[in-house]
Amino acid sequence: MATLTNIISNETQEFRIKNYKFICKPYGIVTLERLYINAKPDSICRKSILKFYAKRKNLQYYLYDKLNVMQLYSVIFKEKKCIVNINGEKSLSEFLLDEGLALKKKGLIHNEYKFYFDKAQKIARLLKKGLWADNISNKCASSIHIRK
Repeated sequence: MATLTNIISNETQEFRIKNYKFICKPYGIVTLERLYINAKPDSICRKSILKFYAKRKNLQYYLYDKLNVMQLYSVIFKEKKCIVNINGEKSLSEFLLDEGLALKKKGLIHNEYKFYFDKAQKIARLLKKGLWADNISNKCASSIHIRK
């Protein structure tokens, strides 16, 4: 268990275990923020993400409503990333996929999580939530290799 000390963004949170502070980035996904950072400065991808956040400011700060600073969370380290369970056994990565604020990473995802990530992304895509509503995944496909 780790104490959440700071929510930096949807992609980055700071935790503490006793006196050891560390940064967590979600496992198995590529966040909308990461797509923006990886995109070329004047690309359609960046412009689309800025437009998306201008219309949906609450989603830019989505985790501020989901996480509570100074609360304990289960944190599992996997491949230099974190799996943070925030609602029983549901992970932060799943919540971001559910809202269309992330894409499942292309490549190997541990079998324990693959089913849940696939399901969350599929539902968000079918419901046209988040980046699926504005077709951002296609506009940003060249910024990063993704699996739809």
